[in-house]
Amino acid sequence: MQRARSGLAVLGVVVLVALVLMGIRINQGIKSREQAASQAGLRPRIDPISVQVEPVSRGTVEELAVLTGSLEPRYRVDVSPRRAGRLASVAVEVGQRVKPGDILAVMEHDDLLLQEQQSLAGLAASRGSLKRAQAQRDKVQADYERIKLLYEERAATQQELKNVQNQLEEANIQLDIVKAQLDQAEANYALLQLQLSQAAIEASVEGVVMEMDAVPGSQVGANSPLVTIAGIDPIEVVFFIPERDIGRVSIDQELNVYVDAFPDRVFPGTVARLGAGVEPRTRTLQVRGRIPNKGLFLCPGMFARVELVMAREEEVLTIPREALMTSSTGYYVFVAKDGKAHMQTIRTGLQGIERVQVIEGLQERDAVITIGQQRLQDGRAIRVIDDVDGGGSR
Repeated sequence: MQRARSGLAVLGVVVLVALVLMGIRINQGIKSREQAASQAGLRPRIDPISVQVEPVSRGTVEELAVLTGSLEPRYRVDVSPRRAGRLASVAVEVGQRVKPGDILAVMEHDDLLLQEQQSLAGLAASRGSLKRAQAQRDKVQADYERIKLLYEERAATQQELKNVQNQLEEANIQLDIVKAQLDQAEANYALLQLQLSQAAIEASVEGVVMEMDAVPGSQVGANSPLVTIAGIDPIEVVFFIPERDIGRVSIDQELNVYVDAFPDRVFPGTVARLGAGVEPRTRTLQVRGRIPNKGLFLCPGMFARVELVMAREEEVLTIPREALMTSSTGYYVFVAKDGKAHMQTIRTGLQGIERVQVIEGLQERDAVITIGQQRLQDGRAIRVIDDVDGGGSR
């Protein structure tokens, strides 16, 4: 009897466990169906990608080479005194513009002024001596003519004629001596005038005073550099181009220069000179460009960035550079049409900083995508939005 009761108890436990397991499975199935239904309702839709576009247009494309260089004067000239002495005064300052003939400084020259007075006195005396010698010679010449006529008429002796001839020769010799003395006096005076003119140290070229070692009262030596004048208007920029680009650079080719001192300004210029040979170590050629510098904003020694126009095409199809995409096979763009983005392979020409020339693959006024194209695939839905800066749809 007891065994029968135990068997019934075990059977009851087994049935109960089976019912619990069946309930768990049914509950899991219901939850799985509910979760699947819920996920199906939350599945995201494929929304259009917002983009901005710009039409293909005709314009000018410039291919630029961006190089580094430095600014240098076109020339530097050291101005020196011709004679040693003490500096009396200085007439210019560093940074001042000068032109040929402008006085830079003056040497003390009181001694030369005294010598000039002496020379003038000597010159006057020599000129007086010349007049007296000329008058004496003219008197003797008249006596000779008179005695010679008398001698021909047998009214004077041969000795009288010879005496007057000797007097004439002596008068001519004296006249020549006085003339030589006058020439010497005039030469001395001219030399003093030259020395006096050299006391004023003048600019020999046009330019700007770059350096000056001149202090009034200081002793300076002959031919010692006193003032340095540099030609910096226009100023030159010196840079180097690779050997492969030598054939693309020529005299008068356009260039733009940028310096750190004026980051928002561009200084246009042209190529002025090409080097005579390639530098063997770097395989580059020196180029010197010339830039107008009216305001003297550009100074020698400044670091410069040079944009050299290597090639130019005008009235060609162009697109913004930001629209251009690259792949392993070449270049492509996305074209906005009928609410979708269409991938278009293109062939390019010159590539400028802002614009790229299109040779094949696009037509004028095709709307190329300039913003948002990085997330696109061919055929993806798009929505063209206005320019964030306030422009209209392009």
